[in-house]
Amino acid sequence: MQALSKNWAPVHKAERILDIDRKDLHRMRDNGTFKLGRHYGAGPLTRSRDTYYWNIPLVQNRLSELENQKVKPLKETSQSASDNRLTA
Repeated sequence: MQALSKNWAPVHKAERILDIDRKDLHRMRDNGTFKLGRHYGAGPLTRSRDTYYWNIPLVQNRLSELENQKVKPLKETSQSASDNRLTA
């Protein structure tokens, strides 16, 4: 039987290393944020989603990408607010 790479960890270790709840990992897996084979995988003894293995470096990279994509709120100045008003 082939050993897993050091990059892969079961969910109980992944949530601790990544500082993220397993429910969030599962939600992001289910909504397509994480991809099978790249970010997570099932081993030969997998019987439930709690036994998936997670590729820690790739999941960390994806989480960083998501963090960088967050839109920062725009500060509206009084000038830009007056520019957006309709005139009669």
